[in-house]
Amino acid sequence: VLIAYESGLIILWDTREDNNVFIRNSTDIQLKDGEGSNSSIVVGDNDLSSETHQEEKEICSLCWASADGSILAVGYIDGDILLWNISSLSTRKRQQHVSSADVAKLQLSSAERRLPVIVLHWRACGNVNRNHGGQLFIYGGDEIGSEEVLT
Repeated sequence: VLIAYESGLIILWDTREDNNVFIRNSTDIQLKDGEGSNSSIVVGDNDLSSETHQEEKEICSLCWASADGSILAVGYIDGDILLWNISSLSTRKRQQHVSSADVAKLQLSSAERRLPVIVLHWRACGNVNRNHGGQLFIYGGDEIGSEEVLT
């Protein structure tokens, strides 16, 4: 069972074993140079100021972004989309921070044009058995049907 709280907390719960498989928050992302307010957060190939991104981010939408459930796409109110590699994180769930190999960030618009990501939808394509190929559909805006959207 996947549980996502608006505050940014994500929990994957194993109902058979009655325990968590994965618990993450947007603040769990690995700091590049350790501590300090001037450090950078490494998310994929992007370096971000820790002052603006170490706070909790409000989740607006999420979906599985792979045929086997190993990738989770999470859309946030600030327009960011994080792609979490659940398969590698669940085996190391006790680690405090996430390495840059376990999460990637999509930022599809500039700072002044960022809209909440209100709908995410994954469509698998190609050879589903190999978990390759697919499309992530993104709908951003204040509400469904609003004039300014990102698809």
